[in-house]
Amino acid sequence: MDKKIVFTVLFIFAAVGLLSACTTKSEDASELVLGMDASEETESFSQRTELVYGMVGGVNADSTSVIWNAIATFNQQNEDYYVTIKNYDGNLDRLHADMTAGKGPDIIDMTYSEYYESYVKNGYLEDLTPYLEQSQYSDDIIWNVLDAYKINDGLYMFVPQFLLKGILIQPDYEAEVEEWNMETFLALMEENQWEMDLFGAAGDPENLLRVLLYGRQEEFLDWENGEAYFDTEAFKELLELCMEYAQAGWPDATDWTYAERERNTLYKSVTYGKMFASYLFYADTYGREYSVYGYPTLSGQTYGVEACSASCAIYSLSGNKEGAWEFIESLLWESNQKYSGFTDPGFPVRKSVLEELAKEAGDEQIASRGELLTITESEISILTDIIYNGNFSRTSIERDIWAIISEETAAYFAGEKAWRMWRRSYRAGYGLSCRNRIIQKRFAGIPADRFFKLTFT
Repeated sequence: MDKKIVFTVLFIFAAVGLLSACTTKSEDASELVLGMDASEETESFSQRTELVYGMVGGVNADSTSVIWNAIATFNQQNEDYYVTIKNYDGNLDRLHADMTAGKGPDIIDMTYSEYYESYVKNGYLEDLTPYLEQSQYSDDIIWNVLDAYKINDGLYMFVPQFLLKGILIQPDYEAEVEEWNMETFLALMEENQWEMDLFGAAGDPENLLRVLLYGRQEEFLDWENGEAYFDTEAFKELLELCMEYAQAGWPDATDWTYAERERNTLYKSVTYGKMFASYLFYADTYGREYSVYGYPTLSGQTYGVEACSASCAIYSLSGNKEGAWEFIESLLWESNQKYSGFTDPGFPVRKSVLEELAKEAGDEQIASRGELLTITESEISILTDIIYNGNFSRTSIERDIWAIISEETAAYFAGEKAWRMWRRSYRAGYGLSCRNRIIQKRFAGIPADRFFKLTFT
């Protein structure tokens, strides 16, 4: 392929990923307290310490989500602390301002985990590893899932429930798979000659690039040393693959039936949660006891893990860290591990609870082609074996880094002869609230044999 992308983006690493804050003073914590009625509040709270939970996703008093249930239960049972909710209502600028000013909430809602790496790099989150290692539940935790959220051997975000993400291969081609890695992934695509779609991206190269990066972020981003490597042959090959995919002339699939869409998909992304029987959703196309593969890497595969909405962190400058940990540890109570609202039915991160749910899964049924299917022990084991033994990567990409990749590859994928290259630098020393982005247009018409490099300093 003779068209190659070229651009250089420079960061001051300490500020990467954090939006400039619009406010300098946080609003008072919400008076919303779950699990207590007005007659109980005054007497009960006067003897307990308040913990503020910063709710990023917004407050819905009728919510049945895991985190709302957990807060209500904690307030009813804990004798030393109670949790109030501070509603940020999606305003990350205000959250960033509060953290910068040393006034962040004791517990931070990590629904928007795309800024996780940036929060850690800037020192806003407490390392939860010492707390978890001393927890009564330590030996019952599925550590390889939580390991996906470790940064420099520290765990700064707790994920009590999670979704498992993987790939299904069209059955005619899956029979040829002996060892799954990037080489096999490309070989099957070469054999297929673009006759089938990939991941339902319908010819969109950016969507394909994002999926392919899920399993290979560590190859291109080194958060520990503050480096990124997008000037390599490996990334060049990904770009060329995505461009070739876009140019394959995909038909308009809007009129396809579900069955036609399934038959015409070489690789399909799938997500599994608390309901084991959801495995059977794909039995029509992939048969019974089908294999679930991870996202391909150069040396093998890695499965995706996605945090559910109860995921949270402790603010590093909180004056109530022990209390904040008591609340986070309560998310491991069996009742909270089993509970699932309509929007967050994730697998529990405790082994014993997962095993109990697996035993109960035999009673779950799925309707398919007019008959009820019941999941077998072998099919349940396919999922539990992945959860217990698989290698996991987070499927979220740091938001600002993805915005840069998306912006700079857009012109390349559009086939422009010249494209913009932006220099991004962030003035050091101002933290979150006063980050200054300097964007300089440059390098139109770069020689076609160069690529781009992200450098964090």
